[in-house]
Amino acid sequence: MFSDKNSHTTVDGLNQKFRINKVIENGKERTKVNVIGETDPASLGDEILIKINVDPVVAMIFSGNDTKEPATQSFKDRLRLYADNYEQDEKIIIPVGKHCKDCEFRCTNEDWAKGLKSGYRECWKDQKKWADSDFEKPSVFTLWNFRGNDKLLEEGKYFLTDLERDDIGHDRSPSIGLQAGGRRFDSYIAHTPKPIPAKAGIFIWSEFPSKACFCKETNGK
Repeated sequence: MFSDKNSHTTVDGLNQKFRINKVIENGKERTKVNVIGETDPASLGDEILIKINVDPVVAMIFSGNDTKEPATQSFKDRLRLYADNYEQDEKIIIPVGKHCKDCEFRCTNEDWAKGLKSGYRECWKDQKKWADSDFEKPSVFTLWNFRGNDKLLEEGKYFLTDLERDDIGHDRSPSIGLQAGGRRFDSYIAHTPKPIPAKAGIFIWSEFPSKACFCKETNGK
């Protein structure tokens, strides 16, 4: 059961019926709720709690798909781990990786400046020691339709400026049009100020680093 943030209480002072206190039990601080007064339906008014179906979450834990690596603990032990961490308000550390690309716990730079929190920033700061300025750099997650992020991250290549052309592929061909590697390469060029040496298959105008075209190497030149 969870509180329904869209509902309104129909009883004044409802919060005063439930006093939350911190107590010490067996050397540990625990949270206790003291109920004051009547708690029958008439005294509590309209329901402000809603039921949430957690079957999908339970099934995920039961099948061992709640962690990146295969679960080594039993289903019961995993549930106890989550319950204990929630009760003690302790973060469960999940190693950063390609899954961070779709992280929902983000905020914009403007919201961050206003003091809002970002779980995405917390993870990368804690685990990879990123500075605030690093989050303004184009990361490897910005590469279009790219599936090699895990390899790049394992090699410590987090930003587009860390990459070489061979890291992302650069297939272009006049006969079959722009390939996936070429599209990624366009994104790479657009966000990477460092000079890129021209090789067979790609020609880059030094005056216009965001432009590239297909060419062939001739006589070793």
